[in-house]
Amino acid sequence: MPEELRAIIGKREVWKSLGAVSHREAVRLSHVESVKADALFAEARAKRAGSTTDDTPALVSDRASPRQPHKRACCN
Repeated sequence: MPEELRAIIGKREVWKSLGAVSHREAVRLSHVESVKADALFAEARAKRAGSTTDDTPALVSDRASPRQPHKRACCN
């Protein structure tokens, strides 16, 4: 957690269990979680700056199951 955002987010660390998945799936899920963390940080920075516009990326819903297959536009 970036130190300047700890007070806004209210946490020192962000942890997310990826569950018992293969290494390949864990790598893929880690990318998804990284994007979500970046969005969380962007929202907190906007809040810190007093931004009232909706320019920050929307967070991916935590209700989405990380085990749902990722739909791709092309083949593996």
